[in-house]
Amino acid sequence: MKEQTVLAKRKGLGEVSVSYGFLKAAALIYLTLPVTVFLIGYLKLLIAVPVTLITAAVTALAVRMCLEDKRSFEFQIPALVLITVISMLIVVFCGIGELVWSAGDHAVRRATLRDLVYYDWPVIYDPSSQENPSVRELLPDNPGALVYYFTFWMVPAAFGKLLGFNAANIILIIWSFIGVDLTLITMS
Repeated sequence: MKEQTVLAKRKGLGEVSVSYGFLKAAALIYLTLPVTVFLIGYLKLLIAVPVTLITAAVTALAVRMCLEDKRSFEFQIPALVLITVISMLIVVFCGIGELVWSAGDHAVRRATLRDLVYYDWPVIYDPSSQENPSVRELLPDNPGALVYYFTFWMVPAAFGKLLGFNAANIILIIWSFIGVDLTLITMS
């Protein structure tokens, strides 16, 4: 009978066994999901469909290979709880979701998320729609696309398109927490 991969199995009082395979697969899915949302949302369907299917197939194969790794490591439950709390504190105190004061760069990132939620994809800015004359003078005459490393925001933005900006903001906090938590657990 084939051995099943387990995310975490309780070993004893205060200890769990975490599968390397599951951790690698989770990280792979975390990195691939926003790229997949980008492919679907930003490319023409003729290109998006085959490229997305190829990406999904390669990811599925890679995840299957990751899950074949039966090795695991022991984690003390208090350490796991501490890492989870630290992950949430990092997300909150870095200014993600604007739950606390944040540096000016988060204003740009929040605007990026807002544009990804409210504009059609791909996001194209039309300078002729700018009503402020002093700002209008600074802009080029042609429309321009949003060019930024915004793939990170694609999953929250997709939820935002369906459920509104507040939902996108909540998903951004959760998405960021998952990424930080995966990183800290993997580093541990």
